[in-house]
Amino acid sequence: GSGEWKDSGLGEAFEAAMKNPDEINVIDWKPYGPSAGALASFLSTGIKQYGKLIGVFCTQMPPESKPIDSKLVLADTITQVQDLFQDFKYSSPPPTQTIADKLYAVSDKWATLEPVFEGSQDTESLKTIVAQSDALEAAASSLEEVWVDSAWSAAPSLEGTKMMLASKQLALLQNMCKDSVLLGIGGLSATREGIKTSLAAYEANHEQLVRGNQRRLAKTDVAETLDEDALQLLASAQGAWDALKVPLREIADGGEASEPVLRSVVELTADAVKSMGQAAEYFTTTTRTTTMMTLEILAPMPLTGDWPAGQTFRTTALLAEALINRDQVILPGFQLKHVIHDDKCDASHGSEIVLAEMSAKSTYIGLGGVGCSAVCAQVSSVASSIRLPLLGYDCPAPELSDAANYPTLTRMGTVTTHFTQVVGALRRKHEWEKVYVISGDQSKY
Repeated sequence: GSGEWKDSGLGEAFEAAMKNPDEINVIDWKPYGPSAGALASFLSTGIKQYGKLIGVFCTQMPPESKPIDSKLVLADTITQVQDLFQDFKYSSPPPTQTIADKLYAVSDKWATLEPVFEGSQDTESLKTIVAQSDALEAAASSLEEVWVDSAWSAAPSLEGTKMMLASKQLALLQNMCKDSVLLGIGGLSATREGIKTSLAAYEANHEQLVRGNQRRLAKTDVAETLDEDALQLLASAQGAWDALKVPLREIADGGEASEPVLRSVVELTADAVKSMGQAAEYFTTTTRTTTMMTLEILAPMPLTGDWPAGQTFRTTALLAEALINRDQVILPGFQLKHVIHDDKCDASHGSEIVLAEMSAKSTYIGLGGVGCSAVCAQVSSVASSIRLPLLGYDCPAPELSDAANYPTLTRMGTVTTHFTQVVGALRRKHEWEKVYVISGDQSKY
């Protein structure tokens, strides 16, 4: 058909049913415009009367039926860890040599684990990860402690211990989820007593975050939380925890770590980590930038794919972001934050990123980072529809200069000419077998 949603999941479901009316056709999850860009999947089949196809039946799957894509979650988590180390290197360089040494120690531990995570997913790999993850966690804890010591020495009023306690809550949540899954698999190091210990530690830490501890004017002080926004975030985290601790307690008390129970643990852990993560981020950012407003830039970049120049874009963007936020000259009272995703130099993937992110939050002030011309062209049409400016970090195609077709697009790269088309026409006219072009623009030649 030629309707507005012919290329959507619903359109694909209709076409699939027309081609295969006697089957149940499954259209995979992807952003769906009529649902505000939220992920949607469809089932469809043909409707027949006396053997003749008279219509199509389609149904949209409910969000809770979406399976957990563990491979995608793992890939996203690996990227987040890589980005974290990237931030430490370029956005927030270590303030002391001791901290730098501890940071490199954590980086070294991660370097031994990362290829295992990216390798084959079998029992031996899992055993290696379990054996080495404790060392990584210990190195990270040592880094945290040194950082808090340094912060206390430089600024005793900084609530470093409260920040560290909030981050430990995130580690406890993830460890309890991990141990539950390992118990379900069997034959590994997790124990029910370990989960019980973590349950008690999490609840004690939460109580301390809310009520504080005895004030002794020491670096281990945790002040009572009085800020209303922080209290609301902690209350939200408590609500998510109340739901999660039910299946965790069941497993800790000897219950079976069955597939339905473990699925509940994994899904509820994700909710709890999200809620506690928001509280932890609040404690960190309000201490550092109490009066500064964050300006978020959605930045799909070609980190992989045919032209992975996004590796350079990311480094440059984070350096510029750090300088602008530190100096407070260009944007006084504001702090920039790039939210970086890999568009893989693929136009469809780039558009999906933008639609999914915009459906999840409405705080972005602009789009930036795209470098491949095809991605620029497609994302530009999306940017126009949601009225956001788009800054391309390269996108050299000459047709993108058409301001009527690409009204929201501004480019930082050098615009190429129609030279390639001219050379191609000459080759066809003169029947040349080969044409040698010497150029430094790898995205075109």
